[in-house]
Amino acid sequence: GSTPNPWLVLFSDLGDRLGKGDALVLLSLVLLAVGYGFTDQQWKDAGRQSLIAHGLVAVAAMMLKHAIGRPRPKFIDTSNFEFSPASGSGWDSFPSGHASASFAVVTVLAAKFPRARWPLFSVAVAIAASRVLRGSHYPTDVAGGAALGCVMGMIAVHPWREWRTAARTA
Repeated sequence: GSTPNPWLVLFSDLGDRLGKGDALVLLSLVLLAVGYGFTDQQWKDAGRQSLIAHGLVAVAAMMLKHAIGRPRPKFIDTSNFEFSPASGSGWDSFPSGHASASFAVVTVLAAKFPRARWPLFSVAVAIAASRVLRGSHYPTDVAGGAALGCVMGMIAVHPWREWRTAARTA
């Protein structure tokens, strides 16, 4: 076998950690705390809405993962590819949870802090790319997760009465 590039391993591990639910929830809670600490409505909204976006996308992604049942790249037998509902480890590739969660949170933060949108989306893209490099997902899994995350992020940013417009905007 070949030795993996240490920089790619580091990048993959960092993406894995940053895109995990607990890291993103912690980020939202920090934003909320800063908002309350400095009585800044924009930061409070960013924290609250990113938590809502994360919750929405977690439920949607989990339902889709188990309804679709796509095998992960590292578990697939390439001789016989099929899509079928399944459960269990390794049958939950689409959509990527890391990509959907990070894009949901970043979509909210980009709406609240527009000047930071490009660096924020760059981090989300890097997290998504790390999932492909790691062999956990196909490019279509992270693309689907990114799209789902953006939709849920836009819905969380807009008041519930405007959700149809938000979904179209996303």
